[in-house]
Amino acid sequence: KTLGAANGAGLLASLASLQYLKAGNPHALGLAKCAVGIFLVGAALFAWAFLTLTLLPIAIEKFAMMSNQKHGSFLSMLHAFSRHPEFKSGYSQFLFTSLCSLACFVVGLMLAALVAYNI
Repeated sequence: KTLGAANGAGLLASLASLQYLKAGNPHALGLAKCAVGIFLVGAALFAWAFLTLTLLPIAIEKFAMMSNQKHGSFLSMLHAFSRHPEFKSGYSQFLFTSLCSLACFVVGLMLAALVAYNI
């Protein structure tokens, strides 16, 4: 949730900076527009990751019910879940979108720092 809030705050701050930069530095304005796009993509990826995270417990429960194996711990069951062909895509999708959202936040933050440096 912190990552979604961070991308959302970055998006709002970048949008607010566009008003300030309109009459000023065109280079900083271009960087701010890129930051808006990056933070928007990061927020959208976080929303998708959060939706996937919301649905994963249902899939894990379904996997546990249909599995014939006894798992010694939740971690071993999660490992088996991530290897199962029916459920592997949801788990991979969650990891991929979460990491991409984090990358968007870091890149957007660097762009925002460049904007602040170029003002």
